[in-house]
Amino acid sequence: FLFFFYRWPAMLADRKHVLLFRGLMLTMGLLYVLMEQRNISERITLEERESKVFLESKRSQLNHIASQISHIDNKTNDIQSYLKHEVSDMMKTMADNYMAKFQEAEKELETLKKKV
Repeated sequence: FLFFFYRWPAMLADRKHVLLFRGLMLTMGLLYVLMEQRNISERITLEERESKVFLESKRSQLNHIASQISHIDNKTNDIQSYLKHEVSDMMKTMADNYMAKFQEAEKELETLKKKV
């Protein structure tokens, strides 16, 4: 490879042409390196943009999930308070029913005592 780009022109032309050819090869090599560096930096910039977009989408998904969890938590609290209220009412009703039955049973016992 080096023979082709470094020695071969020396065999074909005089010193001025050799220096010109070597300078041209160095210039092309530098241009290639600069173009590759630009491509790499463009790829890095593109990847940074894509990662920012990806992170923003994930952040918005997490915010949406957090709002759903908050909504579910609020609904759960509403259901718990409703059930506490309903159970309390049910317990009062049952206690009132048992007290009424107990009072009826006491009355019947009093009437039976009077009969006896």
